[in-house]
Amino acid sequence: MFSCTSDNENDNEQNNQTLNIKVEITNGETVGNIYCSHIIYNEDQTEVGSALFAEEFINPPYEKNISVEKNPNGGRIYLNLTTHNDFDEMNLYINGEEVCSKSGHQPTSNSYYTRTCVYEY
Repeated sequence: MFSCTSDNENDNEQNNQTLNIKVEITNGETVGNIYCSHIIYNEDQTEVGSALFAEEFINPPYEKNISVEKNPNGGRIYLNLTTHNDFDEMNLYINGEEVCSKSGHQPTSNSYYTRTCVYEY
């Protein structure tokens, strides 16, 4: 028996295998550093992580796009920003959908603070 799929079905299957990640920081002062990693689960559910990108002294507005293969055993995208300056928002999008948004207003003067987003699949 043979089966046929349309190009659109093949595209959808491929998109289900890929995580298209978009990170944006809107308006504000220079922020300290940003770090993004992909942590995957092995078959025995142990975790293995790899850095996707790390940057320092970012001037908003900022946007970074990256794609990674989805792990069949599951995993998570971890995004961390550390700064002492204000910014409007840090947004994380996965396959075009906003999955996390954090404001960046300094809690106390001249102290560093962290904003973190985690997306599990």
